[in-house]
Amino acid sequence: MTAPSPLDDIRALIRDLPPADAEARAACAALVPEGLGKLGDAVIWLSGWRTGAPSVDRPIFALYAASHTDHPSGRPQLEALAAGEGLLPALAKSLGAGVEAFDLAVDRPVGDPARGATMSARECAATIAFGMEATAKRPDLLILGDAAPGSERAAGAVFEGLWDKRGDPFDILTNCGGRETAALVGAIVAARMQSIPVILVGPAALAAAAVVQTVNPTGLDHCRSSATSAASDSLDLPGLTAEDGLAGGAAALALLRLACAGAKG
Repeated sequence: MTAPSPLDDIRALIRDLPPADAEARAACAALVPEGLGKLGDAVIWLSGWRTGAPSVDRPIFALYAASHTDHPSGRPQLEALAAGEGLLPALAKSLGAGVEAFDLAVDRPVGDPARGATMSARECAATIAFGMEATAKRPDLLILGDAAPGSERAAGAVFEGLWDKRGDPFDILTNCGGRETAALVGAIVAARMQSIPVILVGPAALAAAAVVQTVNPTGLDHCRSSATSAASDSLDLPGLTAEDGLAGGAAALALLRLACAGAKG
């Protein structure tokens, strides 16, 4: 018999995620004016997760700061976000969005994957649970990304392991993933449990989405990617904009608000 894992509860939660409100989505589809195209599709998608007329009134950018071996520390990015400095806080403020920056032991890099697992199963489970705090302020749209130098490489390793079907997705995550990817798994799952739509920004968020989708093929129905990429295409996640990075997340938020206004008009 296989020994219990600290990740078993997370796995069970992902397998039993609630579906979208199909009736609300169908009703919205009947009311959306013709000719909205991609904007109309976005409104219909949003309606499956928001009660009443689709709108975006309390969006939050949730970013996870972490560090990787042989990469600069994520602390400067974390401190800048906490101080409201830089492009993203300015963009978020202009869009009426909040910014939450989460410290994932930023002064303690994860292990070197060339020398062993980057995290233990217990640490991974605890980080996933911590990531669920992204919904604590009850946003009606969650824009998920990271502030972790080196996250692109770690996310690529997770994708490679999943695409090659090398084993259990959580084994792959603990062997080569970063804390930011683990926390983003938790944020994606928590958002789904609370019927909060999600925009995914960057490789780490998409790698987290890949872990969720491997466990539950319908686990990303509440998600969209901020931009189209090879990774988002592999997950069958529509990209909302052509802009990459956190600026793409801001553009996607603006697009969704425009879509909702267009549908009401």
